[in-house]
Amino acid sequence: MAKQVNTTMIGGFVVIAFFLLAASVVILGSGRLFKQTTSFVLYFDNSIKGLSVGAPVSLQGVQIGSVTSIVIHANHQNLTMHIPVIIEVQEDRFYVEDKGTPQRDPKETVEKLVAKGLRAVLSMQSLITGQLMIELDYYPDSPADLKNHTPEVTEIPTIPSTTERLFQSLQ
Repeated sequence: MAKQVNTTMIGGFVVIAFFLLAASVVILGSGRLFKQTTSFVLYFDNSIKGLSVGAPVSLQGVQIGSVTSIVIHANHQNLTMHIPVIIEVQEDRFYVEDKGTPQRDPKETVEKLVAKGLRAVLSMQSLITGQLMIELDYYPDSPADLKNHTPEVTEIPTIPSTTERLFQSLQ
């Protein structure tokens, strides 16, 4: 006589296999597992209303990373607030050649580029929704105003956008 098939056990195995398949698609499909990224910090002096986690970071129009964290650091003694914006830059999308050899150390590379005028600016991602993004570009005539509130992360200096400067001059 043949043994009766346990349909409950088969159903349980199918459900577990489905969840394992879905989890592996989510983890491996996101691509974040194999990407090498480096974090940098930015401090904007004006409002960052419209900037959100996940907003793109681009260098001269090429997306090289995204915003990963926005936190408020408040000092109750002197009533000041600093808003560090942490960005992640994909290492494979951003490197500098020095005398024909690529320099792959992102922190050292960014420090050299900051000395040459690399600055971060808030710019409009969408006029309809008011979402902002971060543009990195060269402004060699602007001073590098480093705040140095987060010494463990390399800082990229910021400058006001054109619309912010226009608004300040109108005030």
